[in-house]
Amino acid sequence: MRLPSLPFRPDPVPAAMPRAAHVARLAALALAASALDLAGAFAYWSTHGVSPAQVLRAIAGWALGPQPPDTAAVLAVGAGVHLAIYAGMVAVLDALLPAKRAPREGAFGVGAIYGTLACVVVYQLVVPQIAPASSHHYPPWVATCVALHALMIGPLMAWSLQRWR
Repeated sequence: MRLPSLPFRPDPVPAAMPRAAHVARLAALALAASALDLAGAFAYWSTHGVSPAQVLRAIAGWALGPQPPDTAAVLAVGAGVHLAIYAGMVAVLDALLPAKRAPREGAFGVGAIYGTLACVVVYQLVVPQIAPASSHHYPPWVATCVALHALMIGPLMAWSLQRWR
């Protein structure tokens, strides 16, 4: 027995998200990814006797030069620089993903590849150019950073962006 059809068919794809809402979600995702990376960095470097303040101060040094003063403002600059990097990472991935909603099942693979590439580009190519004395030549840290980006940060970004499409 065949059921009668509905007089209308609801659109399975929601209307395009307003730009302000999309930008707010991108900012929230950048904040989450930045916080996740900082948590990983704080945890890793704490095992080497480096405090979270020292990590943020080193990041601030990318913008302020080597040995910035040990002040709260410098720590805020470090957090801001880090957040700006992740805002850029999220914006690039958002631009690279297809406009249509993609299956979320592929988000882990896409995120792992993007996370690895973004980590290598930012922390192995860009940061050493602006801060030659950075810790990004220390192999155990590099391996930890790549793993964190491939297994957590990249997939988080890809899954979130695909989900919001």
